[in-house]
Amino acid sequence: MWLSELGPNPLVSVLMSVYNYGQYVGAAIRSVLNQTYANFELIICDDGSTDDSVSQIQKYLSDPRVRLFRKANGGQATGFNMAFENARGDIVTFLDADDVYTTRKLARIVEKIRNHPASGCVLNGSQFADEFLRPLGNLPLMAKLPSGWLASTALQSGGILPYMCGTPGMNMRREVAQAIFPLPTEQPFCRFPDMLLWRLLPLFAVISVIQEPLATIRLHGTNSYQQSRITAESLKRELDINEELWSELRRRLVTIDPGLGDLLAPPDASPSILLQSYMHARLTRSAERRAYHARLLASLHLEGAGRARRALWTAAPYLPVFIFERLINLLFTRNRWKALMAKSISGIRHRSSGAYRRRNSTK
Repeated sequence: MWLSELGPNPLVSVLMSVYNYGQYVGAAIRSVLNQTYANFELIICDDGSTDDSVSQIQKYLSDPRVRLFRKANGGQATGFNMAFENARGDIVTFLDADDVYTTRKLARIVEKIRNHPASGCVLNGSQFADEFLRPLGNLPLMAKLPSGWLASTALQSGGILPYMCGTPGMNMRREVAQAIFPLPTEQPFCRFPDMLLWRLLPLFAVISVIQEPLATIRLHGTNSYQQSRITAESLKRELDINEELWSELRRRLVTIDPGLGDLLAPPDASPSILLQSYMHARLTRSAERRAYHARLLASLHLEGAGRARRALWTAAPYLPVFIFERLINLLFTRNRWKALMAKSISGIRHRSSGAYRRRNSTK
């Protein structure tokens, strides 16, 4: 994709869709106003809130960089669509109304794009925090965000790249945003625009990465994506949503070139969807569970998974269903044990990076 040359002080458009987050939206807005990079516009779309969200937002409208648009409720994607319609920036970023940016987020994004002018998208790390913004660990925890020209890899894995970031970690050039917007607004897309963006971005842009956390994702129990417990029913819902997202991705590809649709592998070519399919089949005692299990072990072998991980899933069929369900809930939901482990890992990384900087500062 052709990308225009950035001027000396590019305008950054921060898009925010708000629905009934009056208790959090002020902190989100302040995190943008406190940026060290000043040439931005914060475009807020209130998606039909029934609480005090609008009155909270209006406190900040004296700053000309903050603009508010209002409409009837239609889902987060409709809010982002309206915000983007009114955006003028050379760079487009996203912020959920319950999350916050670090003060150098926009400066780091602009710097990264300047240093990598071929990149149409920059992904940045984030950290999880509780309702009171107390850190719970980084996202991703132990992996790295994907980078490079990854269209072929995405097509071969059914459209999903591993370890993609959440909404406040997505930043794109205007030309890329224009190719992606408007987002579809029917169910389930209106509720999960980030899940569609995960699939579309690698097809339109070279991706650069800033691994350090530049945003905080607040977990407070009412997040639309937060899952408190994995069950056969919740897995079925997830698989159905992913099927819809895969179909939308294929539709987009076909509109570009009819032959591109045939290059998109089926949904369960993605290791994450294959794993969900196996877990669902195991919990429901489906006859397909053996076939899914064989494919899961083969995929772990191909990706070079560690010995402990391979041993875990090799043993999975022999566990009683109630133990298997407890195990996957321990592994794949937010819980106290994982929060403690995440904080420990983040602390080790922070101390290690600090020691590295001190060593190099003396050279």
